[in-house]
Amino acid sequence: MPAHRHPRAVTVCGLRFEHEPWRYHMVPSGMAGLNVRFTDEELEALRQRAEREGRSMQQFAHDAVITAINEHSRLFNEAADHVLAASKELNRRLA
Repeated sequence: MPAHRHPRAVTVCGLRFEHEPWRYHMVPSGMAGLNVRFTDEELEALRQRAEREGRSMQQFAHDAVITAINEHSRLFNEAADHVLAASKELNRRLA
């Protein structure tokens, strides 16, 4: 789909149906959406990878973002634990 075109959408009985050239899909009401722009090459790579995994491009992209968020939180928590452990004796003496 060209970058300047947006999917058409209609809401019926609280369910949002978005039309993309290749399919319709439902988006439950109350869920926030996000438009992400890809180059043609990036979009094709996303399509191929999602297809290989038997998932939609939207689900693949969603899961990738959630994985990145969780990984960032995990790394932050590990770093915080390391700093606390490394400074435990110093903190005890300063208290």
